[in-house]
Amino acid sequence: MGSFHPLVSFPTATGTVVPLAGVVAAVEGDAGAVREAGALARALGMRPIRLSATAKPRYHAAAALAANMTHTLVAVARAQFVQVGMPPRLAARALRPLVTGSVEAALSARGFEMLTGPVARGDVAVVRSHLQALPGRVATAYSAVALLAIAGLAEQGLISKKQAQELGLALTSQA
Repeated sequence: MGSFHPLVSFPTATGTVVPLAGVVAAVEGDAGAVREAGALARALGMRPIRLSATAKPRYHAAAALAANMTHTLVAVARAQFVQVGMPPRLAARALRPLVTGSVEAALSARGFEMLTGPVARGDVAVVRSHLQALPGRVATAYSAVALLAIAGLAEQGLISKKQAQELGLALTSQA
């Protein structure tokens, strides 16, 4: 008994074939299942990695954070652009260079050193204005993600302890 988890998005709405060459596939289970899953991955041009059963939930959660939460945040951002009067197709086109640039920066960075925007600058006033401009659940999501960014920025010494505290207070007092 085992599992085979390709680290790639399978968008069900499109029904298109997803290229698997070079994709990491986590394999987990008993020795025979891991051996067979590894062979399948290699036959498909994938890179198998073995996971323990205890690591599998964190691996899967990390994949969901990267894919599902990114998708959700982009969809919500697009909706905010539409709410301020931008046509939906233009909103998607406008977001493409921002989102792809940000994802490329995140993937090439060691941590948070390539993060941009008001949180990375420690700009409390702009963060407060964002929270006031966003509707409830969206402001809550903004705060949750910003708090993660603040922790990472502070751990890397990219913002001061004072900036981190001020940003955290701004985000939690209005959330």
